[in-house]
Amino acid sequence: VTLQNKAASCGPGEQQRPGYGTGALESETPMLFQNQPNPFLRGTTIRFWLPEAGRADIIVTDITGKAVKLYNGFYDAGYHEIKVKAEELRGYGMYFYSLRTADYIDTRQMIYLE
Repeated sequence: VTLQNKAASCGPGEQQRPGYGTGALESETPMLFQNQPNPFLRGTTIRFWLPEAGRADIIVTDITGKAVKLYNGFYDAGYHEIKVKAEELRGYGMYFYSLRTADYIDTRQMIYLE
């Protein structure tokens, strides 16, 4: 698993979202982005934004809701990404991933192709 902070400065008081457009102001709430690529064969990247440092969990579940992978920890404010390798999952199909913080939860789906 590789975790990276991905904030890029573009002017006074603004930050650019790498890969998500340019010149957009950062959100005051956490954000979970669609994994890329999706669908995927060998692996995919889950990206998320935290407006302030704190604990966050990324939970990957199968279609029955059973947790397959958990990435948790204390993260700095900013952009982060998690690399998910196909071999870490339980075979091809649809999966869901969620970002959970103390006051936020969002879920998206991803598809692992055979």
